[in-house]
Amino acid sequence: MPLPDPQKIARLSRDRSFLVRTSLTMVTASVAIAFVVSLLSSSDISEPELYRELLDQSETPETMDELVTLVRFGRVAPPDPDFRDCRDLVRGTDSVWSVEQIEQIAGAFPSAIVEPWWKNLRGGDTDIAIAEILAAAPDQRYRDEFLGDLYYLRGDWQKAMAYYIAGAKRFPDSIYARRSAVVLAMRENELPALDIGDFKSVFHPAELLEIYSASRDYPALIVATLRTEWSMLTSRYLAPALFTAAIWWAVFMVFWTPTRERMIAAALAFLAGVVSAVLTLFVVVVQEKIQGFTFNPQDTPIAQFLNLVAGVGLREETLKLLCYVPFAVWAARRKSGIEGIVLAAIVGLGFAFQENLQYFQNGAGTFVAWGRLLSANALHFSLTGVAGYFLFRMLLRKMRGWEEFLACFLAVIFVHGIYNAMFLMPLLAEYASLYFIIIALIAYQFFDRLRAEMDTTGIAKRVSPLGIFVLGSVVLTCVVLISSATLLPFRFALGAFASSVGGSVVLAFAFISRFRDL
Repeated sequence: MPLPDPQKIARLSRDRSFLVRTSLTMVTASVAIAFVVSLLSSSDISEPELYRELLDQSETPETMDELVTLVRFGRVAPPDPDFRDCRDLVRGTDSVWSVEQIEQIAGAFPSAIVEPWWKNLRGGDTDIAIAEILAAAPDQRYRDEFLGDLYYLRGDWQKAMAYYIAGAKRFPDSIYARRSAVVLAMRENELPALDIGDFKSVFHPAELLEIYSASRDYPALIVATLRTEWSMLTSRYLAPALFTAAIWWAVFMVFWTPTRERMIAAALAFLAGVVSAVLTLFVVVVQEKIQGFTFNPQDTPIAQFLNLVAGVGLREETLKLLCYVPFAVWAARRKSGIEGIVLAAIVGLGFAFQENLQYFQNGAGTFVAWGRLLSANALHFSLTGVAGYFLFRMLLRKMRGWEEFLACFLAVIFVHGIYNAMFLMPLLAEYASLYFIIIALIAYQFFDRLRAEMDTTGIAKRVSPLGIFVLGSVVLTCVVLISSATLLPFRFALGAFASSVGGSVVLAFAFISRFRDL
């Protein structure tokens, strides 16, 4: 089978009619595939009554452990059951199970401590309930945990912690008691004195960040930071995050002539960007959890904005630029402006890649992948690209022009702060939809400088950044549509797809107009 003609591929990547036809064909095919996939793998559970019916049929507890889990968390098999604690207790009518249902189920598990416990979790005379449970033998399973639950809901955290600790010591396999004891010890500033053995295995790496910051255990905090980042790198979101980064990576490669040295430097720059994200996470924990330098919507607008500029913007842009310094020195020695700006952008792209993993894993899922491609990804590589380019120029001129670099760096921090302010500050919330203006302006600044430094030799034989951007975006959105159809009814998956595309289409055309004549 003959290999594709590179010149033909390059020509088609600049053919707008070909790009439009191909994009429409892929979207049509993906909609059809998503519809079939939705029929085969997704059930419509949007109606509350149907959801309750499914729970009633499939989640009736068969053991005491399952009954306790049902009462505590509202489900026999809640998501991530081994990583729940007293903070997750279901109260009042939060559970889909009624009091009558639980009472009927609990009758199958005769115990003197179960009934006073579960009834008073939903309100009642906790003094009587506590007295009844205290009368049970100290070594009875769940006795100490039930007492801890009741005292926790009363707001008596000291007594709750004492009973959770007792439960963890009597029953070392009780993950719930161990987690709850640590949570309350952290709140009461008694974590260093907590004696329940090793508890690291019952907390997610990200949770350990808060625990070690509360105890000011910096060596352990460093290890927890590395474990947190590694857990993201080994998650199921690695593939979509990599693909999102690969689209911009391929676009950058068009602006220079790829060589072995340049590709190795680009790979190392991407890794440096990931390292900058790891360093940022550590600094975030120190600043916010230990020093208390956090964003508070209740503060004055000036205080909020200063936090976003002097906190978020300053730390992220500083750490990205520090990780870029070795590449700036390398490019300056080679007197290569295109290497200076491309490697700076790739450092920013590596940071954005790691940040995407965090967003995907922390509840956003891949529904926002295309929006992240156009917004946060573009913001990070553009800001780092522009600041890095001026740093490269300063090094190239042997530190002359430092005023120009400093002004650019401060402007980058300020723009980053404005971008975050549009989403986080209540005063600017109604203008958040105009975020694309900031993205477009800073991206134009970056691509203007990139085009001025680009290698023009053989440019016609290279694939156009327009083709890469358009087809890469279409593939990304189509994959998101099909994957979401495996989890949601088709109408919801299609609605999320349309909403994602519609919300970012203006910004997409801004990039398309920049690539149109390349």
